[in-house]
Amino acid sequence: MGRLERAVAGALKADLPEGTRHVLVALSGGADSVALLHILRASSPQWGYELSAAHLNHNLRGEESLRDQCFVQDLCAAWGIPLTVESAEVARLAAERGQTVEEAGRAVRYALFARLCAQRPSAVTATGHTLSDQAETVLLNLIRGAGLDGLAGMPPARAGLIRPLLGCSRADVEDYCRRHGLRYVTDSTNLESIYARNHLRLAVMPLLEHHNPNILHTLGRQAALLREEADLLDGLADRLLSRIPDSGALVLDRAPLRGQPPALVRRALRRAVEARFGLVLSAVQSEALLRLALRPENGEVGSLPGGLSARTCYDRLILCEGPPPQPALAPAALQLGQNVLTGFGVLEVALEDFKLGTNHSHNVYTHRLNYGIIKRMPSVRGRLTGDVYRPAGRPEKSLKRMAVDARVPRELRGLLPVVVLEGEILSAFPFGPSARHAAGDDCRQVLRLTFRPAPQVQALLDR
Repeated sequence: MGRLERAVAGALKADLPEGTRHVLVALSGGADSVALLHILRASSPQWGYELSAAHLNHNLRGEESLRDQCFVQDLCAAWGIPLTVESAEVARLAAERGQTVEEAGRAVRYALFARLCAQRPSAVTATGHTLSDQAETVLLNLIRGAGLDGLAGMPPARAGLIRPLLGCSRADVEDYCRRHGLRYVTDSTNLESIYARNHLRLAVMPLLEHHNPNILHTLGRQAALLREEADLLDGLADRLLSRIPDSGALVLDRAPLRGQPPALVRRALRRAVEARFGLVLSAVQSEALLRLALRPENGEVGSLPGGLSARTCYDRLILCEGPPPQPALAPAALQLGQNVLTGFGVLEVALEDFKLGTNHSHNVYTHRLNYGIIKRMPSVRGRLTGDVYRPAGRPEKSLKRMAVDARVPRELRGLLPVVVLEGEILSAFPFGPSARHAAGDDCRQVLRLTFRPAPQVQALLDR
């Protein structure tokens, strides 16, 4: 068994998810992917997986792109391997998305692989990335100013994807193809310094090899060591965050973040954003989010990717797609039964006989009014500027001041239901009925108001 076969066998043992039934090879037609397909085809009976391939025609090199497509079609037909071929105008997509051609091509390729794997049970994608690719990736990231994750390069495996050749150089792959008589195609642009990666391969790597003939393995070992350290930090960072359930936004508790090393907090926030929204923060964006999370006063950051915005509200860091909502509770007449308050929940109104010992405000969800004073159904509205009243058992204050003291998020204050009759506040949630209208031992009938809050305000009412 040669070097490549041993490397692939070790990678499958270490990285192939248990129960994998299908392996999809990303087949460009180059030496790396052809060698990988050849080895995986031979080892599939031993490992018990089905094998297929996928090829994306990027339409970047005219007739040469078509040549590559025809080559992989003939190869898979000869080897009896199912092949999916798709075509994309990558240059146009890059211009539309504001990406480089490399970025756009990668996004389209991986979207294709993910879609095909989703159609097959227990499937993973295998790519032909080599140690040479790893070294170039590490250097590119170093030049661009990457942090620990960037310098750790490509992981040998991640969810739904494995890189079995990552421990082998490009020379190892080409030697394997020569020994087994495998034909492959060569991308002519690989010989031109038109892309940053090509320039590194053609100009920079030879200089580094002059100083360190073993530079590929040196950079590979460095990437592996840094990946181990990054994995350790990821585990610590994930335990640092406390997520608060929310149906739309990502809501995090800021209290555990204070006093922690900034590097750990930064990593925790970046991972939370990527896990929840699938967005990758730049170094500048990560730093802005870190400052926001740790500052004592409330604030916001809007310059995040994908239209994401972030704001702090007391001990909470709230991230949501699009600008922060500014809801308002429209005035509405109340009726006995269920009253739907759009965007807030349901206010249930019931008329019942008073029972001795009944509290006028059982909790923030239930308020009881003396119906003998009211004598008719009130209405409900949102808080207005200048609203002032005295809740039972508490001093008179403006609703704004009460909301601030209760640490109600500013953007949710317009959702606070205020129950009124002829301009007078009878009760306001979550503060309780007014002292004058609260049910007491001298009343006979009670108007019971019960909240059933919407999920996005449940945490507010539970405070």
